[in-house]
Amino acid sequence: MTKTERVRYEMLLRVRDFGRAHRELFPESSTGAEALAKVAQAAAKIGADATTKQVTATRGREAMAVTRALVVERMKTIARTARGIQKTPGAAGQPLRMPGKRSGVSLTTSARTFLREAEAREEELTRLGLPDTCLAELREAADALEKALGERRSGRLGHAEAQASLKGAMALSAGALRTLDIVVANALENDAALFEVWKGLRRVAKGQSKTVSDAAIKPDTPPTAVGEPTVTDDMLAKAS
Repeated sequence: MTKTERVRYEMLLRVRDFGRAHRELFPESSTGAEALAKVAQAAAKIGADATTKQVTATRGREAMAVTRALVVERMKTIARTARGIQKTPGAAGQPLRMPGKRSGVSLTTSARTFLREAEAREEELTRLGLPDTCLAELREAADALEKALGERRSGRLGHAEAQASLKGAMALSAGALRTLDIVVANALENDAALFEVWKGLRRVAKGQSKTVSDAAIKPDTPPTAVGEPTVTDDMLAKAS
């Protein structure tokens, strides 16, 4: 979530809370009540989308880290043991060496190659003390890594969908906020003090492109300080 999106989200929470505290300004079934409901809906959607993005990213990273580590560990055990195998005269170089590239896809391919070569030399590797379970564990880890790669691809799609949904929620709130500005100005024509409170909570800090961790976004995020420079809803809608 960008800083622009975050400060807008925080402003939506302030507007939502103002509406809850001053329900008398927004009679049931009125235009103001409908606009306020859209703001609350947008805020809830943004919070949920931010959580979805964070959970998806975290699960993908954790699954990849665990499976990669296990694949590398078992391959290193096999490669270390294979150094004791006598090279056949005229044969090509040692096939059981750790690969230089260790991206997810490359590591999976290398693990499959390791299994094929190691199984062909299993008797020699066993005599050198290779644990009986090593090859089976490498096969299981390679399968798990391949599955994690697929889940990561799916997770990226889900992440993109959540981001698109977040932007849609931002756009949904823009028109509702403009309506509320009109409704509140009319309702508080004779209450200058409360109207100043409204104008203060509608102000948001100028957004920048700097990214803010979605993990920090919670449904009850406290509002930013009142009195910061105003950014128009049109500007924020374009930024989102």
